[in-house]
Amino acid sequence: MNRKAWIALVLLLAVILGGAGVAALLANAPAVVFVITAPYGGGASEYRYYAVNSAGRAKAVEPFASDEIVRFDVLSDPPRHVAPSGRPEQTAGPDETPLPDETIQAIKTAARGTIKSDLMQYDVLQDGAAFFAVVQLNVNWTSPCDLYRWEPETQSLNKLCRWDGVEIVGIALP
Repeated sequence: MNRKAWIALVLLLAVILGGAGVAALLANAPAVVFVITAPYGGGASEYRYYAVNSAGRAKAVEPFASDEIVRFDVLSDPPRHVAPSGRPEQTAGPDETPLPDETIQAIKTAARGTIKSDLMQYDVLQDGAAFFAVVQLNVNWTSPCDLYRWEPETQSLNKLCRWDGVEIVGIALP
């Protein structure tokens, strides 16, 4: 091999190994939220537990208790409190938390620029001061469920992860 071929081979190996190293770092990033999912209409025996990191990787973890969350249906006008069909006991009731109107309106505005499909269901989860958007998309043969984290500093939604055929019934912050 001539010198140019060796240099090209070394550069190619560096790119491949560097990409694998970045992928490994992203896969091992710390969790930003823990998520409990259930198949539509499924009960507690079918719950799945995940740690989701900022790179959008969901890793199965041992069962954990959901934080006390409040779920708002933002497709209804005005937005209203709801409970997921899985109903973990930790979900706060409808009269316990006032609607954070300004935050919900800001999240709805950000979603218009972020989400490009028709919405089947659109809920905002409040866990203390943290907000997450759970979006069920209306697409033909699949039932995608996307989880977004609300970034108040930039007034934007950051997509964390996508599942198919499930609903999010609980979350916990690390």
